[in-house]
Amino acid sequence: MNAIKTASSRVVFVSGSAGVWGAEESLLTLAKALKESGRDVALVCFSGPLSDRWATELSSEPVVAGHRDAPDSTKLATALTLWKKYLSTAVRGDSVVLFTYYLVTLAPFARILLLRKNVTLVLDMHDNLPGKRGRALLQLFSTFVHRVIAVSSFTAGQFGVHAKKVSVINRPVEPTCTTAENSLDSSDESERPVRIGIVGRLVRGKGHDLLLAAAGLLNDDSEIVVRGAGDGSTDDVADVVVANGTSALGRRFIFDGVVARERVMDGLDILVVANDREPLGRTVIEAQLNGVVAVVPDAGGSSELVHHGVTGCKYASGDATSLSEVLRLLVGDKGLRKELVTAARSAAKISSSPKSYARTYSEAMRPKSIG
Repeated sequence: MNAIKTASSRVVFVSGSAGVWGAEESLLTLAKALKESGRDVALVCFSGPLSDRWATELSSEPVVAGHRDAPDSTKLATALTLWKKYLSTAVRGDSVVLFTYYLVTLAPFARILLLRKNVTLVLDMHDNLPGKRGRALLQLFSTFVHRVIAVSSFTAGQFGVHAKKVSVINRPVEPTCTTAENSLDSSDESERPVRIGIVGRLVRGKGHDLLLAAAGLLNDDSEIVVRGAGDGSTDDVADVVVANGTSALGRRFIFDGVVARERVMDGLDILVVANDREPLGRTVIEAQLNGVVAVVPDAGGSSELVHHGVTGCKYASGDATSLSEVLRLLVGDKGLRKELVTAARSAAKISSSPKSYARTYSEAMRPKSIG
């Protein structure tokens, strides 16, 4: 291991992801905001889209821990590889943000190796773990980090009695649409069917089947637009979603595949979150900023982003009939959609400001006592 270098106030993100999904978009947005505020930022990750985006958007080379070709490779082996890479480049005074939850399993050993180096360990928690055993281990190992920052109160709840030590901070998001306003404000909206979208990875648990079931109950010509892709893992259901959507909805089903991030909300009128265990739901904030009505379940982190009937709408979690009733109301009432869009956009501009987020995040990283 290389010698620890002189004192620094770097923020070092360590991520087990090679790709860029919602969490990684937030990482990049946060890192850029921290850099603009004068902080030195670094990234340890595997070779892939995330490392490429970092190099381009941060104008600095990430510390690459090699290639990660198997999405389902052993978590412990992945954590060990990333920790070894960080330790070989560590700087005294670093604030290390563990951006993948299972990296915390090696935090006890890392603390010993970094003893007296004044390194702060921060767990950025944006996942929800199934089962009591996983949560118990998470609570155990998280006692070895200085701070935990969770994306929602729903996510923070996994820490049980330790939740009082967790800071809850939503994600920073910038408007992504390529047009000044979205489809609700454009002249072509009255000339086409209302477009209901679902965005993100096509994997089990994201609820695409729920949206397709709800859409089948609608007696209108609204279109269901699916944007995203599978991740190549055993949970990949991309082919199933496309086959079921085409079979059930015919021409009303539109599969766009992967869409450039600056166009992910373009042409949509309504965004649906169908996963009732979503840690937060970055796409909800993106929708609100870009003039798209967000429809979310009444459970999970995404429910914390919507004030029902004011900045979006909620439906009963897991209930296709409830979702269809909300969609039917919105599809038939353009005036209501416009009211929701206006209120949501104003609120989201304040709550998701990257500059404000970077300041709050920096404050939350300050270490507190362990135990």
